[in-house]
Amino acid sequence: MANPGWERSESPFHVGELAIQARLGAQERIDKQGMRVIREYLPEQHRQFFAQLPYVIVGTVDVSGYLMFYIPGGIRMEVIALPS
Repeated sequence: MANPGWERSESPFHVGELAIQARLGAQERIDKQGMRVIREYLPEQHRQFFAQLPYVIVGTVDVSGYLMFYIPGGIRMEVIALPS
């Protein structure tokens, strides 16, 4: 089955991603590529793969503005400070 790509009119990227792309002078090019390859669903083969994984990775931002991720019952790591 062919990938129909992003079918909405707005960008598939969130505001933070768009800001970084603009800062790099590549927003239009990356957005165009994203609309071709990003989709709103997981193909069946990906759903089957992720269902077999024995863990899930959870991400959030803590009260200090740090990006965090952890594996429930496993490790917790601080990833990066968000710019002010």
